[in-house]
Amino acid sequence: MRYRDTGIVELRQTAENYWTAKYQGNYGLYTIKITTDGTQTVDYDCSCPSGGYPCKHIPMIEKAIAERIAQNKKNEKHNEPNIEELIKNISHDELRSFIINQTKYIPELLDAILLEFVPRINNKNNFAYTEIIGRGLESVEFDKYDYCSGNISIDVLDMWIQKAWSCAGQKQYNDAILIAKACIEEYAQWLYESEADNGYEIDSKYHFQPFKILSETVQKNDEQDLQNYCLSEMKKEKYSRSAFRDYFQRLLEDLSYRLNPDSFLSLQDELLSNVADKGSYQARTILQHIYQNYVVGNIIFSTDFIALSKLGEDLRAICISQKFCM
Repeated sequence: MRYRDTGIVELRQTAENYWTAKYQGNYGLYTIKITTDGTQTVDYDCSCPSGGYPCKHIPMIEKAIAERIAQNKKNEKHNEPNIEELIKNISHDELRSFIINQTKYIPELLDAILLEFVPRINNKNNFAYTEIIGRGLESVEFDKYDYCSGNISIDVLDMWIQKAWSCAGQKQYNDAILIAKACIEEYAQWLYESEADNGYEIDSKYHFQPFKILSETVQKNDEQDLQNYCLSEMKKEKYSRSAFRDYFQRLLEDLSYRLNPDSFLSLQDELLSNVADKGSYQARTILQHIYQNYVVGNIIFSTDFIALSKLGEDLRAICISQKFCM
């Protein structure tokens, strides 16, 4: 379908109820994303510089989506080949061979198949997800002609984070956690190797959303395993130049409270012992977490030196020098 004189360069349905479009605007090529509930828009985003909310491009794309859906229904009524009837008359081997062959040339088809069927496999680890998400990130490029007034979005991460939430909603908690871990690991590696965040404002949701999924979907029997995973994973060099370590620490705090509230101080002491520069931002962040959770939470009071004595020597000295617990 052509969109003459509308500025719409591309319109694609990437999944059920999910649409993306490219619009040629006055300042470059804008990216528009729309989510529907099947009948109306429930979420949208546009990279244009307009201060309007929604901007004028959202109703334009909504109209184009309605036209696309109407055209598809019209095609069905005009006795065009029905896909269900066609498939019924194709052998399993023919169809299988065709699909495999087409995935070599149509990456969107491959992504749709992986997204739908990989979670159905009984995965015991996240190898499959890391491979898929890592491959998807390798193909990400920022077009210099694309205009973005806000934060840049990354389709492959949007797709898999949404899938993780969908798995959680269906109580497929293991898959939700594996996908979230893969998003964290592969996105951190991609940022570290490509330095893609240098000069680009990438949406911060790709840092915090996977950790939110982990926190909300981990089952009680798996909390210790997740804590061990965080302690081991966050030490890797690829997390050194991003906000990931801060989110690891926040998740560890949450888990330590669930497992054993008294273990929080020893955990912070352990985290700080791994920081060489005790005056660094990372060390400061650990101290702020203690302050927020203990001082503000009335667990360590201004005169509670008994609680302060539970801290390790380094952590206690810095707390006193910074007057967090004085």
